[in-house]
Formats: sequence, C-alpha cells, structure tokens
Amino acid sequence: MTRRDEIELIPSDVWDPTVPDAWEGWPRLSGRVARLFTASTDTYDYSHHASLGVYGGQLYAFWSNGRNGEDLPGQVQRWARRDAMGRWSEPELLSRAPMNPAGHAETTTVINGGTAVGAPRLTAYYSEYKGRPQDGAGGTGKWSLPMVTGVQVYDPAEGWTHRGAVLEDFLLNEGPRRTSQGRWIMTGEDHAGRTRIAYSDAHDPADPEWQVVGVPRGEGPIYKNEVSWFQRPDGSLALFMRDDGDSRRIWLAESVDHGVAWSSPRPTNLSDATSKCCVGQLGDGTYYCIWNPNPTGRRIPLAIALSADGRRFDRVAILRDEDTSPRLPGRFKGPGYQYPNAISHEGRLHLIYSVNKEDVEVLSVSLTDLEALPPLA
Repeated sequence: MTRRDEIELIPSDVWDPTVPDAWEGWPRLSGRVARLFTASTDTYDYSHHASLGVYGGQLYAFWSNGRNGEDLPGQVQRWARRDAMGRWSEPELLSRAPMNPAGHAETTTVINGGTAVGAPRLTAYYSEYKGRPQDGAGGTGKWSLPMVTGVQVYDPAEGWTHRGAVLEDFLLNEGPRRTSQGRWIMTGEDHAGRTRIAYSDAHDPADPEWQVVGVPRGEGPIYKNEVSWFQRPDGSLALFMRDDGDSRRIWLAESVDHGVAWSSPRPTNLSDATSKCCVGQLGDGTYYCIWNPNPTGRRIPLAIALSADGRRFDRVAILRDEDTSPRLPGRFKGPGYQYPNAISHEGRLHLIYSVNKEDVEVLSVSLTDLEALPPLA
C-alpha cells in the first residue's frame, strides 16, 4: 500500500511499490547496445556519471573515469563521439584537476557534469573539488572545498576551449536545459550536500551568469539529491529526486515561478533503488522517467515510465534487466545499470549509463516502439 502523503505517479490500481518484483509483468524493450568503454586495470577501473549531447547531427558522450573506485583523487572527465556510420571513437581525456589552478589549485577530483541541451555550441560541464572530508581532505560536510563547476566549448576545427569556472561551491548533477520561457536550469548540490538549482537567462549557458537557489530539505535529516527535471504543460517545473534516507522512493518538488522558489519535496509512489533517475520529454511531448525501481537497492532493472501530462505515468517498460556484477574491486561499486542520461535523436531515444560503475554503454531504443507501449492494466 502507498503512504497517504505519497504523490501518485503510476496509477495505484495497477501498481503497488511494496510488492516484491512488482515490475516482473512489464514489457521489455529491445534496442541497440554500444559499448563505449570497458574498465580494466590497465586504464581505468571505474566509470560513472555518464551523459549525452548532440552537435552537428552527431552524438557525443561524456563520463567520469577513475582508479580504485568512486570519487578518488585523479578521477577525470573523458569523452567520445559517434560518427555518421554509428561507430564510436576511442575515449579521450577532457578534464583533469586542477582545471582552474590560479584560484583553485587544491582540487584533485573531476566529475562529469553533462552538456547543455540546445546550446549554440557543444558545451560540456565538469565539477572539480579537493576531496571528501571522510578521506582526510579537510573541512566538514559531504565534499571538501574548494569545489568549482566549469565549462568547455567545442569547435570541430579548433577542438575544446576551456571557458573557466562558472560557479563555486556547486557540484553539478545534470547539465543545463531550457524551459519554454528560455531560462537555463541545471541541478546540483553544495559542499554540505544541500540541493541547489542554478538558473540563467543568458543566451549562452557557458557565460558565468548563473544564480543559485536552494530546495527545501523535506522530511528527514538528509537532503533529497541528484535531481532531474522537466516542465509540464501548465509551465510548472517538476524535480525528481533521490532519497538517501530509508523511503526507497523517488521524491518530487515543484516550482511555479520558473525555478526561483521550490516546494518542499514529497515522496512519490515510484519505488527506487536509491539511485539517480533521468526525466525529460520526447519530441512528441511525451514525458519519460528512466530509473531503477528495485527498492532492495539493487540497480537492476533499469526501467522507463511514460506520461502524456507529466503527472500520470501509465505506460512502463523494462530497458535492461540482465544479471550483472562488478569484475574489479573498487569503492562504492555495485551491480546494475546506473545513473542514466537520455537524449532523443534521429528517431531513437539514446540513453547512456554505467554498468556496475565499470563499463559505459549506450542503449538506443526506437521511438516507434516507445509510442506503441500499452497502458498498464
């Protein structure tokens, strides 16, 4: 049974998130899977925080690579490009700390921050920070200062140009997208782990003209985090949030003033493996949520839910549910298809994710197959 204060996203008459393996009857979608990176002891044994961008009709992929596990000194941002024949290039280094040595020479660790969807140029973001207090890097909270979010822009003739830092004390979770009013929105958190939203009305999201606002913590002692968002037909913005408490639910907050003020998060009836989700819209306006619905914490399966209005998700499917587990040791590794990020391009929904926090894959699903999914019954 659902909690009385839960927001019902999947109709409760056909979905009970407390039933074990409640997704077993969902249809399974097939698609093309491309492996972009395979972890090894010779290169990097850790991969995570993957994202996709489109520029000049081509797909670009970005992710974090490290050694000995997650968020350790030496972690870098890497990228690859898909050509017109559908072949992915060999990964290349994009960002390595310190990226801003003049003012922040103490940073040691880089996290991929994603790309700006619809920007005039391919625009890629990273966050870099000194380390973690738990690892002896100093300070209090979740991350050790300094912590900086910066940006690079791409020109096919000249390659990448580093534009420098755009925000301080901001760890980016998802790259910028525009609202229907033209405002750029990107999501993240500060060094204490408090959820933050950055917005900008500049034409170019690479310009350092960002304003930062907070999102209320909501119930419990821990801020809901790793936020993804979309805009509904009525103009309201919906934040889908991970809960590191014990609810095992995705939480939801809303804004009715274009991202300046946000409601207190409330739990939804989407069960969750305590992982990052990805929400957005397809070209026909259909809303999607891609997430791990397993409340045991195991990030298998990876699923998608679809909605016509951004409020009622009544079509669902399994994307990946094959058993998998890490091959190599490393901090915070675990089985599953993790931290999805998606973009619609050339008749397909392309989603990138890490496998066991080791390998990087892109699954490309036909939009026609998504449109054909029947309502839950």
